[in-house]
Amino acid sequence: MKYLKRIKTAYICAGVLFSIMGLILIIFPQISMRAICCIIGAFAIMLGAIKICAYFSDDRYNIAFQFDLALGILAIIIGIIFIAKTSWVLSFFSTITGIIITASSLFSVQASIDSKKFGLKAWGALLAVSVISMALGILLIFCPIESLSVLARLYGLGCVLEGISKIITAAYTTQKIRDVR
Repeated sequence: MKYLKRIKTAYICAGVLFSIMGLILIIFPQISMRAICCIIGAFAIMLGAIKICAYFSDDRYNIAFQFDLALGILAIIIGIIFIAKTSWVLSFFSTITGIIITASSLFSVQASIDSKKFGLKAWGALLAVSVISMALGILLIFCPIESLSVLARLYGLGCVLEGISKIITAAYTTQKIRDVR
């Protein structure tokens, strides 16, 4: 139970960090894109570590953490690329951002559907946030944005939505696990 509580705390912290980063990008879109790229890389590495830890949690139903080992490793690799190859990443930042947001949202959509099967009350909110986030990701893939200010704000919105999704997942999934025990 203590381990589950640590994982819940880590997931909520990741959600809060995503939300804070998103708000910073929405409020201060003029931040250097190189700095944003490095910040995203650092967040991806932290998120990857959190996801790997979450994978090994005691989640009986494997709802919230079922893909976290692979996603954690992928997030760490992406984080390293964002930091080590900043110029390359910036050359198609909008498309990369869209792919990352869409992929993450797809997993959240599946987690919300699985959550419904297990009777979690917040599955609808999680699904709504996931679908909105996925639509934003698809928009960035097919309509790349050249304006760095607009791109920063859209990426910020995606981060806020991802943060909210993580907080909802952690709060309600761990509550349901506790109820079952």
